[in-house]
Amino acid sequence: MSTQFFSNLSRNYIEILEDSEYYDVTIEVGKDPNTKIFQLPNILPEIFQIILKYIYGGILSLNEQNISDILKVLVAADELLLHELVDHLQTYLIENETDWLKSNFELIHRTSFQSNHLLELQKFCTNFMSESPDKIFESLDFTSIPEKSLIMLLERDDLQMNEIKIWEHVLEWGLAKNSTLVPDPSTWTNDDFKTMKNTLRCCLPLIRFYSLSSNDFLKKVHPYKKLLKPELYEDLLKYYLDFKSKPSNSNYLPPRYGKLDSKIIDMKIASLVSKWIDKINENCKCALNGLYLPYEFKLLLRGSRDGLSPNRFHSLCENVPKTITFIKVKGTDEILGGYNPIIWEISKNWGEARDCFIFSLKNKNDIIKDEKISYVKEIDSALNYGKNYGPSFGKDLVIYGSSDYKDYDDNCCKLVYYEEKIRDTDNKFSIEDYEKLSQNHTEILVANTMYNIEFEAEQNLKSQMDDLRMKEIEHVLKWGLAQNPTLTPDPITWTDDDFKTMENSLQYCLPLIRFYSLSSKNFLEKVRPYKKLLKHQLYEDLLKYYLDFESVPSINFSPPRNGKLDSKIINLNIISLVSKWVDKIDISSNFAYQRELYLPYEFKLLLRGSRDGFTPDKFHSLCDDIPKTVTFIKVKGTDEILGGYNPIIWVTNKNWGETKDSFIFSFKYKNGLFKDGIISNVKKINYALNYSQLRGPSFGWDLILRSSNRIEDYDEIYSKQRICLPNFFQNYIEILDDETYDVTIEVGEDPNVKIFHAHTIILCHRSPYLRRVLAKKNNDDSILSHIKLPNILPETFQIILKYIYGGILSLNEQDNLEMLKVLIVANELLLNELVDYLQPDDLRMKEIEVWEHVLKWGLAQNPMLTPDPITWTDDDFKKNLIIIANLLAYIRELYLPYEFKLLIRGSRDGFTPKRFHSLCNNIINNRSVTFIKVKGTDEILGGYTWIISNYRYYNNYYYGENNGPRFCNDLYLRASDPNNDYDYNYYQQSDYEKKIRDIGGQFQIEDYEIFQIDNIKF
Repeated sequence: MSTQFFSNLSRNYIEILEDSEYYDVTIEVGKDPNTKIFQLPNILPEIFQIILKYIYGGILSLNEQNISDILKVLVAADELLLHELVDHLQTYLIENETDWLKSNFELIHRTSFQSNHLLELQKFCTNFMSESPDKIFESLDFTSIPEKSLIMLLERDDLQMNEIKIWEHVLEWGLAKNSTLVPDPSTWTNDDFKTMKNTLRCCLPLIRFYSLSSNDFLKKVHPYKKLLKPELYEDLLKYYLDFKSKPSNSNYLPPRYGKLDSKIIDMKIASLVSKWIDKINENCKCALNGLYLPYEFKLLLRGSRDGLSPNRFHSLCENVPKTITFIKVKGTDEILGGYNPIIWEISKNWGEARDCFIFSLKNKNDIIKDEKISYVKEIDSALNYGKNYGPSFGKDLVIYGSSDYKDYDDNCCKLVYYEEKIRDTDNKFSIEDYEKLSQNHTEILVANTMYNIEFEAEQNLKSQMDDLRMKEIEHVLKWGLAQNPTLTPDPITWTDDDFKTMENSLQYCLPLIRFYSLSSKNFLEKVRPYKKLLKHQLYEDLLKYYLDFESVPSINFSPPRNGKLDSKIINLNIISLVSKWVDKIDISSNFAYQRELYLPYEFKLLLRGSRDGFTPDKFHSLCDDIPKTVTFIKVKGTDEILGGYNPIIWVTNKNWGETKDSFIFSFKYKNGLFKDGIISNVKKINYALNYSQLRGPSFGWDLILRSSNRIEDYDEIYSKQRICLPNFFQNYIEILDDETYDVTIEVGEDPNVKIFHAHTIILCHRSPYLRRVLAKKNNDDSILSHIKLPNILPETFQIILKYIYGGILSLNEQDNLEMLKVLIVANELLLNELVDYLQPDDLRMKEIEVWEHVLKWGLAQNPMLTPDPITWTDDDFKKNLIIIANLLAYIRELYLPYEFKLLIRGSRDGFTPKRFHSLCNNIINNRSVTFIKVKGTDEILGGYTWIISNYRYYNNYYYGENNGPRFCNDLYLRASDPNNDYDYNYYQQSDYEKKIRDIGGQFQIEDYEIFQIDNIKF
């Protein structure tokens, strides 16, 4: 290809270029010995020959040159300031030789940024680096790129790289410019930080520091905090510790939005749908700041490009999981769509998925409004498959074509299987365009286990709870200020000596504060200003704890005080975790607000097994008819806790409870810390809850507590069909009074002394302390061992002995003072399980009552002491009490000898005779009940039949293929075609005894259900 340029050339002088007589300039090109004459040593003679033809005649023959020579011509033209030629050659290379430029990217990048005029090539390089940064950074010596190139890259909003990776590359580039610095910033001096800060002065303002996770901020930015302006660092710390805060930095840059290949949506809509996928409530207190873009959206299909037929949809989107559909409604600003977490497939009629949702919104001039989301209600009918269907969700959002090769011609929205209607009209709509995108997603599965139990049932109620944990710190600080009246309340004004003075005043209080039990916001506002009072290691560990959701305390840790939480199994950390699960708050992301306790509910104790009993009768009498309950089950001999959430009520008058929001869970809990949390949401919502007079709180077939008799303890406890019986290793309570004893234990002091009989093997197995004592005794089996325990009261040891032999602890029979004595004895005998069970972190008494009991106990143990506390020592006081409350409830019984199993529901499965026959023919037993809801009334019709399996496809008057459930000539549903909805529903008295309607004739159906019934097997 030859190009002629005349816009800047007044005449073509190519003919006189070869004139050797009238020239007046000699030009030496190249280097000796290959020269012509003139001082242009950087240009090759053959390249200058091309340039000279351009200068004289405006002619450029690119077809005759290879690409590397064209680049050399470009460089020469740039040196000679031939701007028109420079612009032309840049455009030519970018439009025609893109692959070559990418293959030789390092050369192109270096060449373009060595000039101030090759702006188009510089832009090409920056675009390519933005789209494929990982590839570039792996192949290119990134640290050698010019600062100008790095700045242009950092300025890009669409840079396709995680922001923390960008920050790491910038640091790498800065280190390369300062070879004397080591990579570890903990070794840097203040001068080192100043040197690096100066090197990165133009790059630092371009880093999107507000787009990181709190964990990344902690690990990757916090160590370099001296590179940042103090006000920026403080604002970032506030942003990552207080989820409600907004960036106050005037130079705030929003998150990079990457690249989205869509003609229908933008990044705002992608962010909104991503929040819906992750169930992040925009209105709750955990809403995220800014765009939420955790997923890459990959375009699978665009209707205007690939076609609007079912065939094209299935060929491009089948067997691809986790897809999102966006539909632009023709002639409007409306966008409809839906999320499918599983795959599309043509071989089935329905797809079952619990996390499906559909949505609608309006988008005009980049403003989103009127957004609606509707989650699936009937998960068995979440997705509508079939070769004539496009992406269809139940019957609620249907995209249908009369032929799989023709464009969609029957598109509508209704309210059938999803929770809410997403359009105000049921009218059909036309599609302007639609797109199908895929995204990445993860899921958790529940594990099976075998266990023994302790359990509690709690009711969670909405409540505004004061942050009592924060008052603990405020009162300690107030007390410290009172001891130092010269100090002002504002720690900003304090000198280092002031902090040392206050630290000395609080030296015994600070180790007792539960710093790990605060919200991240309270830590930021109320603790961090006093960080000089804390040891450096403690402060850094707290900062890590509140910024990194997965971290655990690395130093001595005290669990949260339970305040008014009446539980012996859980604490506020667990309540917070379960509350997040109840409100569907994703806890897998590393945002700081996830660390803080989330306590929107009051948990009211309904039942405690160790207090109220382990029988189904007790469970139903105390917990029936109460909505929103959480069950916690302590697995005996382990750190494991199982449980489940029931948003509706427990009853005994039916077999199954239906709810879509129920879930079961498990985690391990030890020393105030929990780990390995697993949640499993209900999949079969019709079987979410397993009701029965013989069952305790039971969730589907996945978590069951059952007894063979409703007034006896649970004897079948299983998860996922794995069964075991409750035991305390082995129950030896029956041999406690057996004459085969080989140990006598003398307990108490005169005159209150009692001799107990026991067995060496059991005592050694249960108590490390008694094992050591008995090991020192005579090993001769013919000689009884004798132990003296003078510090223990006989009545207290009786309780301990029952625990040692049978795992029995009757708390209802003991008052608080007795429980305190049991705790002290358990601690002395090293009965660690019992000590942990009775630990007093969950004190729920008025402080004055605790004080009075300690005084009473101290006086009883030390009769020589006077009631005057002035004469007492610190050892006389111990603050450990437990108070127990009782609850009342009632029993309600109904006559329910049968199990009702749903066979068909019209609103879910369809109103056609064909669907009726496919779901109801040939059932195992021959008994069924039909219920028909008459449209526009409160009326329900129905019937019972023994011979439902005889419906068949031949011309029988009653059982024909056009009939639904038919009861002779009295009550029947009929359609003109087996594939059409019922259009002739009729009642008249004919073959049955009595009239069941005052009015005969046709009626309309709102819905209908048919149940198979069978005797309940206990």
